[in-house]
Amino acid sequence: PVPVATVQVAPATTALVVGASTPLTATARDAAGNTLSGRTVVWASASPGIAGVSSTGTVTALAPGNANITATVDGVVGNASVS
Repeated sequence: PVPVATVQVAPATTALVVGASTPLTATARDAAGNTLSGRTVVWASASPGIAGVSSTGTVTALAPGNANITATVDGVVGNASVS
């Protein structure tokens, strides 16, 4: 398979009130910038007490603060900021 060069997470920044949720999307691209489909995305929150993220990329604000959300595809990481 074509290797993943970058992972773009959209939106890159999101502001949520506690209890609100929003979906994020991750797009894997090759070195030429072409979209790679059919790749598995692993979502994670660096601050799970502030913002949780589901396996499908839906982020939920759990407490006030800032959290970095990552989307990893084939070892390549993309980031989004939630506040």
